[in-house]
Amino acid sequence: MRAELHANLYQTMLDAHLDGLVEADAWAAALRAQGSPWWLALNLARVYTLGAALRLLLVGLALGGVAYAVGAETHATSSAQELRP
Repeated sequence: MRAELHANLYQTMLDAHLDGLVEADAWAAALRAQGSPWWLALNLARVYTLGAALRLLLVGLALGGVAYAVGAETHATSSAQELRP
């Protein structure tokens, strides 16, 4: 992720440099073009953690369903055995 951010920032700097800015001004323009650091961090967190959180939720639901099914099967078997004399 760090390399991706650096490559994006570097490409933005190169674009500004080709527009006639000196390197220092091109870096400053590239940083301004990226926007607010907080907004960037929020968007990156959304992209990189939402998928993991959703997968974790789905796995938890699946395991909960399996545990419920096994528990229901266990109770049905034990009550059937209790009815026999």
